[in-house]
Amino acid sequence: ASPEAIATVVSFACHPVVIGPDVPGAGPDFVGPLRTEASRIRKGAVTVFLQGAAGDALPLEAFGEAEGHKVAAGFGQRLALEATHAVADAHPWPIEIDRSDWGSVTPISLYRRRLASEQPMQPLRSARRIVSLPLMELPPAADLERELGERREDLAARLEQGETRVTTNVIRYHIAWLEGMLAEEAAGGRATAIEGEIWAARIGDCAIVGAPGEIFGAIGTAVRRDSPAAVTIFAGYSQGSLGYVATPDEYAFGGYEPAISHRGYGQPAPFSPEVAGIIERTALELLGELFAEPRP
Repeated sequence: ASPEAIATVVSFACHPVVIGPDVPGAGPDFVGPLRTEASRIRKGAVTVFLQGAAGDALPLEAFGEAEGHKVAAGFGQRLALEATHAVADAHPWPIEIDRSDWGSVTPISLYRRRLASEQPMQPLRSARRIVSLPLMELPPAADLERELGERREDLAARLEQGETRVTTNVIRYHIAWLEGMLAEEAAGGRATAIEGEIWAARIGDCAIVGAPGEIFGAIGTAVRRDSPAAVTIFAGYSQGSLGYVATPDEYAFGGYEPAISHRGYGQPAPFSPEVAGIIERTALELLGELFAEPRP
């Protein structure tokens, strides 16, 4: 068996928005430089990036303008160094250390690494589960109609005053959602829950968990902490992205993620606070199944 790595999987929980929307063109933000640098250091190994539970994480220097590309490159290269440092002494196979004496002016002990005589099985398994993710109480249709009228009046007044997209886009954002929700109501009703897929994979003593949303960091941390795997990667934005999933304690503060972001996703209401727990429990149950006693 070759000791050389064929792939390096890197996960980092952060919105890739070092480069702002005013910079023309498209690019890989910090992820591209990260992969390039990690692949350069670990020659012969392709670098795969998995976004973590980044729902509440932005770069310190976010939405950069003219210097955004330079900042993104530095950020990605720094992360590549951290990632390669984390696996610098890792070996794909269990090893043992042999000790021997070596004669000199003073006794010296020599140590040599070798593959362990018994190599364990490297299970490769996966599991998935479709779960119902409940929404908070839906606003009455009358409230939606009233807000829609107010938003339309506000937009018309701002356009008449010559305001630009800087101030009018946010109003159009709400109008589009309100019109969509009223159309759903007229067509038979709005959903009160959304189905999503939680999945997990076991690769030897490591695991990858995926959840379909912009998951808050504490949720991913809880799964990694309680996982039976030696190393667990929690990947958000997997099997689609249904919206932001905040921790229950965040709802008291309101704000974009737990109170407004569902409109951008076209959902009738925010996720219920219990959704965080559903994702955690389901992920850990799947991991428990994958790391149970080996199958005969």
